[in-house]
Amino acid sequence: MNTPFRTAAFLLGGVFAAAAGASAQTPPKLEAAVSLDVQVFDNFFQAPAPEDGLTVMATRLIGRVGGPFDADQPVKIFGEAGRTWYSEFSASTIFGGIVQANGREHSFDAGVRFELDRPVVDVGDEFGQADVFSIDGEYGYRVDQDWEVKGLFDLQRQSFAVRPDRTNTIFGGGGGVRYRGFGSSFLLPLILPTNQHE
Repeated sequence: MNTPFRTAAFLLGGVFAAAAGASAQTPPKLEAAVSLDVQVFDNFFQAPAPEDGLTVMATRLIGRVGGPFDADQPVKIFGEAGRTWYSEFSASTIFGGIVQANGREHSFDAGVRFELDRPVVDVGDEFGQADVFSIDGEYGYRVDQDWEVKGLFDLQRQSFAVRPDRTNTIFGGGGGVRYRGFGSSFLLPLILPTNQHE
């Protein structure tokens, strides 16, 4: 594991450990949720002529279970597992863990996930399936009652069974502003993304 991943994993591990160390003074409530997500990828292989491209539909089903270690604290920890079915490729499997906290001023959402056999197109110039280890997070700070600024990051490491000598490292980050004055969460389109690919 390279230096950025060791650092990110160490920091995220500290968050997990700190959350797990909270003593349960009040019996916490277990929470469970199931989500279904359908996406359509037009021109999946990025063919020069879009009309010659392949359209792929992906259906993802994710189950999540967990909750707070202490009902009086804002930190929650979840485990999740799921599967994604593709119209043109074999399915991939995903599992991982998430830490969430939503305080009066500060909030964060951090996750570690591992996905097996995800279809990707970046194996040289060929299609392949990758095992993907990812760490992602989001931090928010409430400036006042209505405004919140947010920072985002996503770090991925792709490895390929057919090319053990080839790995891809992808880092993305960005920021945004959330306005809550309409009575619900409304994210203004002020995102500044970055993306680095090795």
